[in-house]
Amino acid sequence: MKKPLIRLKAFILLLICLATCLHLFLVEGLRRNSTGNYGIWNQLIAGEAAADVIFSGSSRTFHHFDPAIAEKITGQRCFNIGSDGSFFEMQLPKLQTYFQHNPTPKILVQGLDLESLETRKYVWKGEQYIPYLYIPQIYKQLRSIEPDYWYYKYIPLYAFGKYGFRTVLWSLNGYLKLKKETVINKGYLPIDARWKEDFEKFKKQYPHGVNYPIESSAISNLKKIITEAQSKNIRVVLVYTPEYFENYPLSRNRDKILETYRSIAAEHQVPLWDYSSTPICYDKKYFYNSQHLNKTGAEAFTAQFATDLKKYMNSNIFATQMK
Repeated sequence: MKKPLIRLKAFILLLICLATCLHLFLVEGLRRNSTGNYGIWNQLIAGEAAADVIFSGSSRTFHHFDPAIAEKITGQRCFNIGSDGSFFEMQLPKLQTYFQHNPTPKILVQGLDLESLETRKYVWKGEQYIPYLYIPQIYKQLRSIEPDYWYYKYIPLYAFGKYGFRTVLWSLNGYLKLKKETVINKGYLPIDARWKEDFEKFKKQYPHGVNYPIESSAISNLKKIITEAQSKNIRVVLVYTPEYFENYPLSRNRDKILETYRSIAAEHQVPLWDYSSTPICYDKKYFYNSQHLNKTGAEAFTAQFATDLKKYMNSNIFATQMK
């Protein structure tokens, strides 16, 4: 009776060992990627994202700020750490991770948008975090949003089962380099697309507009981002990047959201640059939807922003703050 039981235990132990080895192999593959979200994360953690100016935020940062253009105009090294679908609660640990692995920048440009004053009840594109669950602030925040991240971290292959074969393919790409490089320059991903008709559908679905949540926890996370940077003597600039003007009246509490941002900026004595009235906002050729600039729009906006930033950095205000 004992021998079959011993054999069963040995077999289970062998399966656990094999699953653990395969899990570690797949995670290492993700860490070897040089393209996509994994490539940006790996560059950041390897300390290869050193910059004088960093851009933090959601997709409206990820797709709106072109570091190459900003560098050419300002003469400062720039890097974009924006992420699709991320709100302040995930932007904060990413920023903290950047600070841990890269030299301290001079300026943090923090992007703002209508939806960021709420906290997500789920993790957007959660598979991108699988290789980095060993980083305390990343894991802690993920776990607070989705408790299942405990299983992703401690149960071999659970995460790969959850996110499917596509994640496995990304891992294999880390070893074999089969996937064509995504055009990402210093964390920036341009969207080379024309205006889509999604906005027309949105107007029909919500003819009277929508209200966006304003949550105290999100406000607190934005304040933490600002104070985290200020504690390292980094100058913070809050930026509301362009959105298509026809969306203004459909955002019923837009004024209240912007006033909340202004209040936070005043409390922490940081500038807030609102580009809601720039000519870019009134021309569809610069957008692929109401909230996001396309490649043409991002290039035009970055040039405008970088010119403003250069003037700011050459001003007496900036010189006084840096003392």
